[in-house]
Amino acid sequence: MPRVVVEIAGLDRDCSSAILTCLSACGLLPASTHMWTGNERELLKECGYVQVNLRNLKRGDILWKTGHTEMYLGNGLQGGARIDENGGTHGYTPGDQTGNEIGRSAFDQSYWKWESAWRYFGTRTVGGIPVEEATAQVMDHLIDHNAHGYSQDNRDGGGTERITLSWEGEPMPKPMLDVDGWLGHDTIWGWQEAMHTPLDGEIWGQWLPNTKYYPAITCKVLYDYGSGSSLIRAVQKRLGITPDGVIGYIFVGKLQERLKKWGYDIGDVDNLLGRKTGRGVQQSLNDGRW
Repeated sequence: MPRVVVEIAGLDRDCSSAILTCLSACGLLPASTHMWTGNERELLKECGYVQVNLRNLKRGDILWKTGHTEMYLGNGLQGGARIDENGGTHGYTPGDQTGNEIGRSAFDQSYWKWESAWRYFGTRTVGGIPVEEATAQVMDHLIDHNAHGYSQDNRDGGGTERITLSWEGEPMPKPMLDVDGWLGHDTIWGWQEAMHTPLDGEIWGQWLPNTKYYPAITCKVLYDYGSGSSLIRAVQKRLGITPDGVIGYIFVGKLQERLKKWGYDIGDVDNLLGRKTGRGVQQSLNDGRW
């Protein structure tokens, strides 16, 4: 049975920082991130969440509406940080004085009127525990321990705590990429995850004339005068070249040299990101090289 110790910060939270606590404990976002309901959906997209149907919720899905957010905990229940001990949002006494400052209740869409739900679709696990299960266990802990209460004024204040997560399922294997040489959505998503850059499975900000250097890239690319891709910048830094985020012959050549150094058969260093180089990228991602 997988067991893993994670660290959570603070005693009191508001609704969005309770969600942030769950994400940061599981390594999806830095604990220092400023999350509020206004930017929450964009942050969720960046760390691997996609919007799903509210009628088919699963444990660990994040619920959102204008001004409030909670988590679906399975078995028809939801939970999150809701209201302080005085029935408002500015409680100053640490901890949960009422037993429901951070609480759970039945999921009732007619009452809560959630506008969207978000589910993790990345490949990261927490010590073999699926991320969606791990984040839900952190939320369960916040709800079940009255040391954690509600306060907008002191969200995340008050030290740190270590908790142990456990899961009776089998460790989750990392999905392997098909080694077909075509760098499409799945490969780019996997590369983004390996480089800890925003996840969308696409490469943005490239120069149209440079497409001759990467015929194996089949994912959506937005050509907007070379503003660059965060993924390519991260890879360029790893390769020791100027991180401008733009794919060109220098980038492809250095990438090929690195793949050959790692022992992958990509043919000659020809500065062309074709299918042989594409297979090398996919194999290196499957092998955890990045």
